[in-house]
Amino acid sequence: MILQNLSPEIKEVTIKDLQTIVEIENECFSSPWPVESFKSEIEKLSWSVTYIAAIDESAAGFMLLWQINNEFHLQKIGVLKKFRNRGVAHSMITFIIEQAKRRSLSRILLEVRGTNSGALNLYKKNGFEIMDVRKGYYTDSGDDALVMELKIED
Repeated sequence: MILQNLSPEIKEVTIKDLQTIVEIENECFSSPWPVESFKSEIEKLSWSVTYIAAIDESAAGFMLLWQINNEFHLQKIGVLKKFRNRGVAHSMITFIIEQAKRRSLSRILLEVRGTNSGALNLYKKNGFEIMDVRKGYYTDSGDDALVMELKIED
């Protein structure tokens, strides 16, 4: 069966979206962040921005970024299982790249679990390159983190 690619609507979250973000986080990550961390990111941290992606007004995924100096640091990106492999994550990455260009940022950095082949393929297809390895970075499994970078060109 061929699944149709989806084009999500992406918008910045408000505190009203907190529970939805936490639900997506809990489905997507083996060591999810606590509610309090997301609440702080949304309400208090001026360098943090969180976006939610929706399909027909139904939450499909989210991403959390930090803008530090002239860079975006992608802290989190997650897509609900029922929306995976349908272009949602690709649309989200494209959105981040466009936001970085609008803000005249020089690059986007991220860390990805070395064993996460789906995410690695997504990032590589979007131009990210591995620039470093952090051995044993993930405390839940001891997996290495690959530090990836996308240089933003005008």
